[in-house]
Amino acid sequence: MQALGYRLDRTHQALIVWSREPEVNTDDLEVMVDRILLAAHGARALPIKAKASVVWLWLSDPVGIEDLSAIAEENFEIAAGQVLPGLAGFRDSHRTALITQQMMLKTKREENVVSYDQIKLAHLMLQQSDFSHVAAATLGKLFKAPEGIRESLRVYLAEGANAAQAAKKRGLHRNTLNRHLERANDLLPEPLHAGNRLQIGAVLDALSWG
Repeated sequence: MQALGYRLDRTHQALIVWSREPEVNTDDLEVMVDRILLAAHGARALPIKAKASVVWLWLSDPVGIEDLSAIAEENFEIAAGQVLPGLAGFRDSHRTALITQQMMLKTKREENVVSYDQIKLAHLMLQQSDFSHVAAATLGKLFKAPEGIRESLRVYLAEGANAAQAAKKRGLHRNTLNRHLERANDLLPEPLHAGNRLQIGAVLDALSWG
């Protein structure tokens, strides 16, 4: 790797940049990678073209998710691994980026830039053999409710119980979101309160990635 101008005895952030378009323009993919490198402000980088539509990228200095989201083109997606040191970190950061990519490929969520830190709890929960049982017990009748109802509650909780921000993120009228929240509250085993919000939010987040 040193021969390529990239040292392994440093901190690494692994990224996977790809397009779901089957006929992606190679030049467009290279431009997307160049934009990431500009955002990295001169960090050492190692790009490897894994497929015609996929680039594996390692950076010596991390780029924040907000910065990546600001530069990501609509038809490209970016999975960011953990920021880790040394040779083991080079490998493990890429492994966590791959896990993140796999979660992104399975979900119906619209984010096109996601970090491992955002999905690690959901990933861990989904690996448990009794997750469906736990989810059903936590959500009660909401577990089998229409996906839109569950998603409105998930986003509402993720936005710190801010209904206005949740409605904006969901692209819903505030009244529609409120109806979703009322319906979700009726379906839960017990009404939403400070003591159960964290658990309900975690289960809904995991389901949204599953």
